[in-house]
Parts: sequence; C-alpha cells; structure tokens
Amino acid sequence: MDKDSANEAVISLLKLPNLNLVPLNKNDIIEAFNLSRFLNHDIYDVIHLVLALKEKAIGILTTDRDFKKLAPKLNLTYINPVPESVLKRFSSYK
Repeated sequence: MDKDSANEAVISLLKLPNLNLVPLNKNDIIEAFNLSRFLNHDIYDVIHLVLALKEKAIGILTTDRDFKKLAPKLNLTYINPVPESVLKRFSSYK
C-alpha cells in the first residue's frame, strides 16, 4: 500500500463516530510493568491489555498471536479477524 493510501485509511478510521482514544497515564504504566512481570511478557503488548482492562473491554481484536495466550489470563477474549491460513503466509516475512 502506498503512503497516501495508508494515510487515508488511518484518517478514515479516526473519523469513525464511535471511536474513542484511551489515554495512558502514569498509573497505567506502573500497572503494565507489574502485569508484565506477572505474565512474563514484554511491556509493549501488556500496555494494550492494561488499556483494554481500563476500558472494561470484553476482548481484544488483533492479529498478534501472542494475545491468544495473554488475553484469557485476564478474562479477555482474543479476536483475530484474519484467517490462520493468511497469517501463516505473513509469518515468513519476519
């Protein structure tokens, strides 16, 4: 996807009327570091989990397979919108 198309896609997403951005505060970061140690997982993914919990989400929508194991540990549902067969093709690009 070219840069202009990518920019347009992100801007159109941000214009959705029911989209809310969730701010990250100092307490969230502290909670993420503590939870990161508990889950034995990197802080970057855990920040997403902390924000999901903060917003009382029931699940997390991502193609990141790490969340398949992480989400249930926090009573969150892992939702991957991309079929596994498609994801396997992309895993070879690492």
